[in-house]
Amino acid sequence: MPAKSKPTRQPYEIEDMRARQHDAYAHAKYELLLSWLGAAADTPRNILNVGCGSGELCILLAQRGHTVLGIDPAVEYVSLASARAEQQNLSNCHFEISDLRGVNKGQPHRQYDVVFSTDVVEHIADDVEAIGQLTALVRPGGDLFLTVPGGQYLFGYHDEQLGHYRRYSLRQLADRLPLNLEIKKLRYFGFSLIPVAWLYSRALRSYYPVSKTGNKKTNPVLTHTVRFVLSLEQKIRPPLGTSCLLWAKKSTND
Repeated sequence: MPAKSKPTRQPYEIEDMRARQHDAYAHAKYELLLSWLGAAADTPRNILNVGCGSGELCILLAQRGHTVLGIDPAVEYVSLASARAEQQNLSNCHFEISDLRGVNKGQPHRQYDVVFSTDVVEHIADDVEAIGQLTALVRPGGDLFLTVPGGQYLFGYHDEQLGHYRRYSLRQLADRLPLNLEIKKLRYFGFSLIPVAWLYSRALRSYYPVSKTGNKKTNPVLTHTVRFVLSLEQKIRPPLGTSCLLWAKKSTND
């Protein structure tokens, strides 16, 4: 599978991932995905997270009793994720250095109850093929959760530095799904952050102010405000957003 993913990451990518633990926006997205997963099943699931980064979502899933395998091609991310899981004594959360081509080595037909892939396919030239490969990893009747950046009109410095090929509309994401997936939920998220994303990425061509808006120790008022606004966004369906979120179920006939 052609991909831009590299075994090591550039400084902007590393800084972006290290800031993720203070990223109120990322955690608000994760909470929304977890609420969807809760609607999909009330029992522990066997979950694969492709492109797990520094492991925040994997840890949240493991804390809810699921068995989680996170894979990422970057050594730095996997090391950071593994250390965080060990600190929390999570025996049901494991990480491997791998990409879609290398997952399930020795078990080529292994499938999972649930596959997550958050902010990954925009890094891949052939995203249709990538989504097809992700779908193949889901067992019949299982679930696929995807997030991608929303709005090509926001494409700028942030996307260039992270190696994105594109951003998406909901229709563009839906059109890339294989026929054996049924869309359960599809929505935008991050409507309130569109002006911020445009200002920093398009106008200023600078880093997103993640650490400033997510660290409640250094910016308690700003952090509380951002989290409150994002919590409201979880309850509505905005017409646009900085992210597209998808939950799809695989046909039981596969």
